[in-house]
Amino acid sequence: GFLLKQSSQVMDVVLAHAAQIGAHVDVVDPECPSTRDWEDDDELPLYQCGNWALALAAVSYLGDRDGFALPDEARMSDVRRVVPPARFEWINLREHRIILDGAHSPLKMRSLVETLQARGLGPLPTLATLSTAPETKIVETIEALAPIVSHLIVPEFRLGPGGFARVSVPASQIAALGATYGLPTQVIPNLDEAVRVLLADPSRDLLVTGSLYIAALVRPLLS
Repeated sequence: GFLLKQSSQVMDVVLAHAAQIGAHVDVVDPECPSTRDWEDDDELPLYQCGNWALALAAVSYLGDRDGFALPDEARMSDVRRVVPPARFEWINLREHRIILDGAHSPLKMRSLVETLQARGLGPLPTLATLSTAPETKIVETIEALAPIVSHLIVPEFRLGPGGFARVSVPASQIAALGATYGLPTQVIPNLDEAVRVLLADPSRDLLVTGSLYIAALVRPLLS
């Protein structure tokens, strides 16, 4: 199997278990460019570099095993730049560039913030909230987000029917957490209105994040 190189705590556990069951593990290093190589918005965010390296290692192995060749370099470059919607997606709207990213955990949010900072971006006007989650996850995710935020707009959302609905954390709770990190906050529960306020900001670059659900709701409003 293939394992993306991670923290020693993760590596030690996985490799020890692999040894116990007699499994072979190839450790894959993430292939991320230096910041000086990032000249446009099509380069991968940091957290996608590891995903790409892992997928490439697996496909290369299958190619060697089953006798098929990988696409040529130009085609591979095109494939490498394909990023799913709401995964460090850039949307140009009037005078704005909106970064739409569904980061919804402390790990994903730290990766998003590190990617933005590596590109020299931020602090940014930000529209963000989280789906209902344990208190620790909420606190750590907002803590991870805080360094990239200049002004925080907090909406609310409900997506899906009845007991299957995904519901946001109360806006007042997110705003209170933001305030603990010195962030100017604005509670606007209505999502449409929150997006209008975000787009009225004179800043060129804007950020929408905190949940794939909010990204799914906001994305059509930006099209």
